[in-house]
Amino acid sequence: MNSIYYNTQHSPIGASASFTLGARGAKGGLAIELGKPADQNVFIGLEDEGGGTFSCLPFFDAVVDESTRFDVSESGKRKRSMLRAFKDKAITRTLSPQRDTWGAGDLRFSIHSPVCPAPEPGAPRARQMLAYVPALTVEMTVDNRRGKKSRRAFFGYQGNDPYRQMRRLDDTARGKFTGIACGDPYGSLIRALKTHLKAVLRPGICLFPDGGWKLSSTSDNSWLSKVYLCQFVAETILGLKPSDVADKAHANWLLDEKNHYWAWSDQILAGHAVGSKYYPRGVTSILWLRGKKVEPISNRFLPPAAE
Repeated sequence: MNSIYYNTQHSPIGASASFTLGARGAKGGLAIELGKPADQNVFIGLEDEGGGTFSCLPFFDAVVDESTRFDVSESGKRKRSMLRAFKDKAITRTLSPQRDTWGAGDLRFSIHSPVCPAPEPGAPRARQMLAYVPALTVEMTVDNRRGKKSRRAFFGYQGNDPYRQMRRLDDTARGKFTGIACGDPYGSLIRALKTHLKAVLRPGICLFPDGGWKLSSTSDNSWLSKVYLCQFVAETILGLKPSDVADKAHANWLLDEKNHYWAWSDQILAGHAVGSKYYPRGVTSILWLRGKKVEPISNRFLPPAAE
């Protein structure tokens, strides 16, 4: 008799990532550039009709109630697990190139994999977005027509990184939506950095009089290669708008008649090149040049034509 419990990897087009599901136990999960299943607990379950316990598809190992490690009154006691796996005879699987559907009791869970040709770059934008979206779609269906009260269903996983677990969304969504998701544990840090940067990007703190960036409020010494990196992070990660005033100031530092002889210098002291001339770290300027409209260099900065 053929078993239905074998792993199948589902991936977006072109992604070196997968959502793997099918083998019993903690043998599936979400993996990025791993080359193998993530070996994570995947929880797909439905509340039993009586309430208080949940039946799940068998894609997890035994779950330990961590609260018993901190509750002295429960020390040495075995607590009844809220999770149990559906019995084998109740589980079905239907697999096709586009859909992997699991059924058990009143629960249906389907993973939809994209099956379509990769559009050419000139194809309509909507068609490209549909094909290349870096995500998979899952569908959960609960048949509670015979039920006398509402029942809860869930889908989640237990990652291998203890600092990147799934979190509740309703804690921070201010009532706009509920659910769980794999959130960025550094979100609060990023918000703090954004607030800090807005506070210090002011004249006399971390801005020169011409609007150029100072790497430190206590020093006039700035390194352009680091400034470019900071601008890139500020725009792409912190979401701050680029400053044309700052860009013009940084360009003028290099195009000043006293500086332009050195072509490109990294170490700038209050607008004057003082060191690291022709320095290779200038390659970071490509981060700044992307998306910029670069004006042609004035002829006064070019060497005289040969006689």
